[in-house]
Amino acid sequence: MSDELRIFYQRQIDDPATPAAARVLFQSQLAAMAATPIPVPPRDPPIPSNAATANEIGRDLTQTQSTRTVDFSNAAIKRMGDMVANDKHETTITNNYTGPQTDLEQLATLRAQYLADVSSAASRVPLPDADTADAQQREVLLDDIYTRLEVASSAHDPTERAQPFDQRETPEATRQLTVFEAIQRHGRVVLLGAPGSGKSTVVNGLVWALAQNLQQKEKGATFLATEGWTAPVYTPILVNLSRWSQWIADHAAPTTPPLQLFWRFIAEQHDPLLVDDLMQRTNAGQTLVLFDGLDEVPADHSGPLARLKAAIYALAETPVAHLVVTCRVLDYARPERELLQWPREILLPFSDELQQRFIEKWYASLERLGRALLDTPAVLRPRLQAAVRSRTDLRRLAGNPLLLTMMALLHASQGELPDKRIELYSSCVDLLLRRWRRYREGTKARPALEEYLREQDTKRGDVQEWGREDTEALLNRLAFVAHSQVQAGDTGSLGAGTNLSEAVLMEETAAIFRRYGFRQQYARAADFCTYISANDNGVLQRHDDTIFRFPHRTFQEFLAARYLVSDRDWLAEERDLVTRLLARCNKPEWREVLQLAVSKLVSDGSNVRAVATLIDTLLWRNRAGSTAWAQNVTIAAELLVEMPRHTLTALGVQEAKLWDTVIKNLWLLLDPKTTVNDTGTRPVKLLDAAGRVKAGTALGYLIAPTLRTTIAPDWCAVSAGVYPLGEAAATQRVALAAFRIARYPVTNALFRHFITAGGYANQRWWPQGWEVRQAQGWTTPEYWDDARFNGDLQPVVGVSWYESMALCTWLSDHLGYPITLPTDAHWEAAARGPQGLVYP
Repeated sequence: MSDELRIFYQRQIDDPATPAAARVLFQSQLAAMAATPIPVPPRDPPIPSNAATANEIGRDLTQTQSTRTVDFSNAAIKRMGDMVANDKHETTITNNYTGPQTDLEQLATLRAQYLADVSSAASRVPLPDADTADAQQREVLLDDIYTRLEVASSAHDPTERAQPFDQRETPEATRQLTVFEAIQRHGRVVLLGAPGSGKSTVVNGLVWALAQNLQQKEKGATFLATEGWTAPVYTPILVNLSRWSQWIADHAAPTTPPLQLFWRFIAEQHDPLLVDDLMQRTNAGQTLVLFDGLDEVPADHSGPLARLKAAIYALAETPVAHLVVTCRVLDYARPERELLQWPREILLPFSDELQQRFIEKWYASLERLGRALLDTPAVLRPRLQAAVRSRTDLRRLAGNPLLLTMMALLHASQGELPDKRIELYSSCVDLLLRRWRRYREGTKARPALEEYLREQDTKRGDVQEWGREDTEALLNRLAFVAHSQVQAGDTGSLGAGTNLSEAVLMEETAAIFRRYGFRQQYARAADFCTYISANDNGVLQRHDDTIFRFPHRTFQEFLAARYLVSDRDWLAEERDLVTRLLARCNKPEWREVLQLAVSKLVSDGSNVRAVATLIDTLLWRNRAGSTAWAQNVTIAAELLVEMPRHTLTALGVQEAKLWDTVIKNLWLLLDPKTTVNDTGTRPVKLLDAAGRVKAGTALGYLIAPTLRTTIAPDWCAVSAGVYPLGEAAATQRVALAAFRIARYPVTNALFRHFITAGGYANQRWWPQGWEVRQAQGWTTPEYWDDARFNGDLQPVVGVSWYESMALCTWLSDHLGYPITLPTDAHWEAAARGPQGLVYP
C-alpha cells in the first residue's frame, strides 16, 4: 500500500489544479515517506468484543499499555486516553486504562450504546414502510427481507449443476460468491454496482450483523453464518462519504494530515473515550471500516475527493482488518475516483431464484407484522412471483433490488404492477409521497404536503391553492438542481452531489412560489423545509442540520428527467427540448436521466417527434468512423430501445426508416470485417469492450422480432484439407473433410426456439442425458432468467453438454442436415486456417 500512497501523493502534486496549501501538505507527506518507512503501530492484545461487565473490560485493558504516534489534533477533544490535545500536527497518545473504575464502566456503557445505535440505524429499511392505511404498522427491518447478494467472482462448488461439454472430462463446477464472502477475500476492496443494486444494503447488513453478534444476539450470528462470513467478528465503523466530504470542505484546514481527517470526523460524532477505543481496536486489526457512496462525492481533482482518498489510503496503511468502499460502476470509471491497485467486486442483479426468494421473504414479513393487505399473502405472493417469472420486462426490472422492492410495495398495496419502468417509478414516487409513514404518530394521519401548506397559509391569512401537480413540479425542479450539481462537481465544484444545502433548497423553493405569484414566498419555503424535515417521505429527506438529499439517486434521476422534458423555467438557449437533450447526451452522469426522459415522452405520447429528431441528429452529428460517431450511435440505439417501433411508424415514412437506419449503423459499428469511411477505419477500434457490449445489447433489443423468426445459423465454410493443430513445439497435422461452422455462438434467440418447441419435454431430442434432465428438473438453461445474460443476441450460457446436444438434434431435424458440436480439431482449423495462424 505504501507505493500506492506515494503514487497518489505525486499525482496530486503534479496536478496544476491542486491548491498551493494542499500541494505543500502532499509534498511534506511524500517527503516523510521517503525519509522513513511508514510506522505501523504495534498491535495491542485483542480486546474482548463481548465483555460481560465493566470489570472484565477493565481487567483486560489495565494489562495493556501502548504508546503510538498518531496524526491527530482537535482542541474540542478534552480527553482521549491520556492524550493532551494541542495545535500540533503530531501528538503522542498513550492509551493508559489504569484510571478510575468509573472510566471503565463509562467505556463499557459507551461501547454497548454504540453497538446498539449502529445496529438500530443499519436495520432500518425506509422504503418498505410505505404501506397501506395501517395505523399500527410495525417497521419492516433489514434482516426480515435481506436477500443474498452475489458478486461477479466465483468459487468452486462441486454441488452446483455441471455437466461435461464433451465426454472426456468434467470441468470444475463453480458458484457465485456472496458479497460477504467477497469482502473476506480482500483486505481492501471497492464494491461496485448499478443504481439500486444494493450497495448500501450490503454495508448496512454487514454492520447490523456484526453489531448484533458483538451484542451476543444469536440473530446476528445466524445472519453472518448464512451469508458465508467466517472471519472474526470485527467492530464495524460506517462512514457516509457524502457527509464526510462535506465536512472536509466546511471544517477541515487545508494542512490537516490525511489520517487526522478520518479520526477527527469520527470524533465529531462520538465521545472521546469511545473514539480512543475505536482507534485502539483499529490498530489491533479489530475493526471493519465501510465507506458508503463514493459516487456521491464530487469528482474534482483537488478538493474534498482528493483529501478523502488520501485519508482512505492512510487508513489502509494501518492494521485495520478490512476497508470496503462502495461506488456506482459508471462513476468509478472516472480516474479521479479510482483507488489505485484496490481489487474490485461487482454486485450482480438478482437471479430468478433470488427474485423469488425476496418475494417470499417480503410477504412472510408482512404476514408476521400483521399488515393490512388487499388480499392474503398466500394469494398475493404467488401472483407476484408468477408475474415476475412470466413477464420478460418485469423479470429484467426485478433483477435490481431497489426496483423489486418498489414492485413488491406496489403489488402489496394495489394488487397490480405497471409494465413500464417510467410508470413504475411514477407510481412508487406517488406512493412514497402520499403514504410514507403517515401513521407513525398514532391513529391520526399526518397531512399530505398540499394539506400542510394550506394549513399554514390559513394561519397566516394567506390562502392560495397548491395541488399535487404543483408538488410534483417543485420536486422535479429540486431533483434537477441536485443532479446538475453532480455535473458541476465533475468540473471542480465543491457541490454535494445528490445533496442540497438548506440555503439552496430555500432559494429554489421560494423561486417556484414566486413564479406562481404566491406572497410570502420565503415563509412558504420555510414551511416546505419544516414539512420535509418532520416527515420522512423516501423521496426527499433532511440529511443533517444543513443538508437535504434524495436518498435514492434513482428517484432523483427520474424526477430530473420529468423536469428535463417539461416546459417550465428554461433559459432562452435551452427552451428547445432537442437542444437541451443533446447538450447532455455525451455526459455519462446524465445517461440514465436521458433514457427516462425519452421513456416519459413516449409514455405520455407528448413530443415523440422530438425524440425522433434527437436520435436522427445523433446519427449524423459526427463523421462516420470517428470515436464520437461510434459513441453517438450507441447512445441513439439505447434511447431508441425506450421507443416502440410503432410510435416511429405513426410519425411518417421518414421517421419509420429511422429504426432500420440505427440498426444498419449498429451492424456497421460491430462488424470487424467492414470499414466505416474512406480512410479504411475499422469499427472494432472505435469502442472499448464495454462500449461494444452496450451497442450489441441495444442491437439485440432492436432486432428481437427478426430473431424470433430465424433458426438457421450464419454458416462459414471451411474447406477440406490438412490443418496444423497444437503449439509450435508439438504441432500435429490432421486431415479434415469440408465442414461449416457457425459464425457466432448459439444465441438466446435461437435457443428460445428450442424451448418454445417443447425441447425440454420431448425425449426424442435427447440422445443422452434424458434421465439427468428429469432428475435435475431442467426446463431452461441455468441462467435463462438472469438479466446479465439473457439478451437475444447474447450467447446462451448455463447449458450442459446434454442440453447442447439436444439442441443440435432438434436443429438437425428442422433444417434437414446433420448438426453437432465442433471438436477441438474443428475449432482450431476454423480459427487458424490452412496457413496455421498463431493469432487468428
